[in-house]
Amino acid sequence: GYSQNAHKHSDDLSILLSKGSNDYLVDSGKFNYGNNKYRKYVTSASAHSSFSLSRSYSKDPNNRIKRLVFTDHFFDSESMTIISGYNASYAHAFLRRTIYFIKECEVIIINDRGISTKDDEVFRQTFNFSPKIALRHTNDAQTHTYAKADDTSRLKIKHHNGVSGEIKKGDASAASPTALISPRSHKVVPTHQLVYESSGTRQLDSWISLTLSEIDELEPQLATDRRRVRVGADDFNLPAIHLWPSEMYCNSADEIKKTFQER
Repeated sequence: GYSQNAHKHSDDLSILLSKGSNDYLVDSGKFNYGNNKYRKYVTSASAHSSFSLSRSYSKDPNNRIKRLVFTDHFFDSESMTIISGYNASYAHAFLRRTIYFIKECEVIIINDRGISTKDDEVFRQTFNFSPKIALRHTNDAQTHTYAKADDTSRLKIKHHNGVSGEIKKGDASAASPTALISPRSHKVVPTHQLVYESSGTRQLDSWISLTLSEIDELEPQLATDRRRVRVGADDFNLPAIHLWPSEMYCNSADEIKKTFQER
C-alpha cells in the first residue's frame, strides 16, 4: 500500500518482471507532472501490469492508517515465494491479487479475485511489456509467448480460465493514448500490451501462469480445484489466501465485508 497520494499512480496490485538483463513487464514511467494526455495515461491503471476494473478508483490520503490498499501476506521458502495484496478503494468492489513463484521451475502463478455489487462490472488484467520484448508466437487466444529478438529466453503467458487476450499496440497520436511507456521526462515510446477482460459477472476467480523456462514440458497444469499445480513431473501445493483482509492489518475490514454481505 501507499503512504501518501502525492504524485500517486493507479498502479496498485501491479507487477514488474525481469530475468537477468531482460526486462519483460515494465513500469510506465512518469512523463512529467503536467496536465496532458500522456501524464494522464502513464499514471492510469491501464498503463501498468495490474489487476483492475475498467473504471477509476479513489486514492485515500489516509491509506497508511486505513489500509484500503495493502500487501497483507508474504511468505518465502526455498521452493516458493507467495505474496498477496488487496485493493478496497473501488466504490462497491474489492480486488485481491495473489502471486505464487515456484523457484526451481521459474513459474509464476497469479490468482486474481474480485467481487462487485455491479452487474456490468469489467475486470481487467493487463501486462505491460518492455519495447524490447516482441510477441513471438500465439498458441491460441489464451496463450502467448514473448521474447527479445536477440535472445533465447522467453516468457509464456497463459490464462487458465479460457479468457482470450487482446494485443494492444502503442499509439501516441490517439486522443486517448494506449500501450506507451515514458523512459524519461517528456518522452514516450510505443510498446505493446496483453489485456484479458472478464465482464458480465459480479465475481472473478482467475488464474494466469507466467513461465520463464525455455522447456515446453514445464508448462504448468492447474488442478481442477486450483490448489495444486503440476510442472513437469512435480506437483506443488498452492496455499489458499482468504479473500478478505484481516482486522489485524485493516481497521476497515469489517466495513468492507459488510458492504457485500448486505447485498
